[in-house]
Amino acid sequence: MFGNVLKLTLCSLVFWGLAAYPAYLLAGCSGVFGSAAAMTLCALPAAFTLILHEIASRRGAGGALAGMLGGMFVRVSFVLGFGTLLVRKFASFDPKSFLIWLMIFYLVTLAAEVYILVRGIKLREFDSRVRSRGSRIGQVASNESVGRGDAMGEHRH
Repeated sequence: MFGNVLKLTLCSLVFWGLAAYPAYLLAGCSGVFGSAAAMTLCALPAAFTLILHEIASRRGAGGALAGMLGGMFVRVSFVLGFGTLLVRKFASFDPKSFLIWLMIFYLVTLAAEVYILVRGIKLREFDSRVRSRGSRIGQVASNESVGRGDAMGEHRH
């Protein structure tokens, strides 16, 4: 469960590391601070959504859907609510550049989260297919060995 959160966190930090220099060039230290705040505002609810999805998916398809919808609501509410609060309470935030960084990081963390979730679903499906094929292969092999034993037994008589 926390492996996915770690992947999301690393993805967010790497992207912020790549975006920090352009943020500094565009708006100085306040641009770096604003991009870091935008990254944090987007990464926290995304991590919470991953945890929520993992817990909810244990309850079946309906739970996974409820977790996904709940996660979307939490994510959007958190980012918009705290983003608005930061812009209103801190004069150091340039609203335009902060909003741009917020949109960029929202999309990046959303893409990372979707990739992690879809990859996890595909791996679970692949694992279940391999297990079902493995049991079928075992059944076929045991049936063939029984068939060979009968055939060998008939030839010996």
